[in-house]
Amino acid sequence: MRTPSESLDNNSDITPARRFGDFIPGVVEHLAELSERAAKHRKEIERFASKLPKQKPCPQGGGPHVIDVDAISRASWAEGKREAIYAPCVKCRQESNDSQWMTRAGVPSVLAHASLDNWKTRTDVDKRILSNVREFAENGNGFLILSGQVGLGKSHLAVAVMRKRGYGRIITQTRLILKLRERYQNQFAEDVISKCKVTKLLVLDECGFMTGGRDELPAIYEILDYRHGETLPTVLTTNIPVSQFDEAFGDRLADRLRCHQPFVVLSGQSWRGASR
Repeated sequence: MRTPSESLDNNSDITPARRFGDFIPGVVEHLAELSERAAKHRKEIERFASKLPKQKPCPQGGGPHVIDVDAISRASWAEGKREAIYAPCVKCRQESNDSQWMTRAGVPSVLAHASLDNWKTRTDVDKRILSNVREFAENGNGFLILSGQVGLGKSHLAVAVMRKRGYGRIITQTRLILKLRERYQNQFAEDVISKCKVTKLLVLDECGFMTGGRDELPAIYEILDYRHGETLPTVLTTNIPVSQFDEAFGDRLADRLRCHQPFVVLSGQSWRGASR
């Protein structure tokens, strides 16, 4: 007794081409049905959209957001519900793109809005600080050091440099050391030291006194010494007074940090609890 496949293979009247051809009419009919359904769906969406306001103001002060019929159609087809969808203006699209890459670069959500334009100046000193940071953001290499007590907007300015350049990576000293030690246990973990050494723009946030771990100072030194030698743009934020750099970073690294310009010292009352 032959199996069904043997019977099929031995039947010279039923070739692979003929077997495939048997399905073609059904496929064509199905595609035609889908096309008809899609056309009908599109007309229904256009009628739905025609009853909506053609545009609405941009919440960020940019150009108007225009009704997006294509987006409404896609969402309705996929999710089975109709809702008004407006296409963002150029400003909103740019901010959305910025938000995406900055999140990947390590920028915390609380600083996602930070820019040079919304860092508020209270004094003439603040204006000079902003001018120095803006100059570095536009064409500076080497180090920009932002020193001062907590709550004065150092991290805001550091992220603003990233936004202005359109690239970079931000990492706190604490996070850096945690990722370094993670690699001790997992050889496949990110080699954070190597990445921080060569990234196009590095923001090392919240640099401070070492906690006593034997690996901390060598790791920080390796990164900063490499970037110093290659004149790679690097932003450091710290609340350590210049007079205590030797104690915090060691004589050799402290000497290199002190020689960099611009070296910006922020002062005044904390902005914490108020909007920078």
